[in-house]
Amino acid sequence: MPKRTLVTFPNASLKEVSQEVSFPLSEEDSSLIKDLKDTCVVEGGVGISAIQVGINKRIMVAAHDGELKTFINPTISSVSENDINHDKEGCLSFPGFFAKIKRYNNVCVRYFNEEGTELVDSFEGFTSRIIQHEVDHLDGIIMIDRMHRLDRDKFLRKRKRQYKKIKQTISQMMRSA
Repeated sequence: MPKRTLVTFPNASLKEVSQEVSFPLSEEDSSLIKDLKDTCVVEGGVGISAIQVGINKRIMVAAHDGELKTFINPTISSVSENDINHDKEGCLSFPGFFAKIKRYNNVCVRYFNEEGTELVDSFEGFTSRIIQHEVDHLDGIIMIDRMHRLDRDKFLRKRKRQYKKIKQTISQMMRSA
């Protein structure tokens, strides 16, 4: 089970817009898809995008009907404008952090499968939330971009304090060595 290393916040590559993938898939892209599925399982996730393992390609996998479904070059073509949920969400690129995020309950997604067949499917509920989250990654949008401004500011202040404390601890350790 090959597992790839996760890219975590505040790595700037998470804000990059991912590049389209061409068909037929290369061996490298096929291997990436398998590795994304393995990484998602090993990390206990329900979805992952290529950018989260440092690969700038529009490839993602998301849990659906008990399996990890592959989406290549996905775009959300329509949403349920009047059916929005505000629920807790986590992210492999923000280990241990959860926040309430507004998401549409239903989405229609246009994407390609691994064989290069273009598909259009509708998803609802938790699967819809996962897909929106992963497509956001492919578009360079991270979880905190979707948070309420006050919650985001609180998170960033706390993160800054944590980094400052870590830096001070390392500095003290270096002086005493």
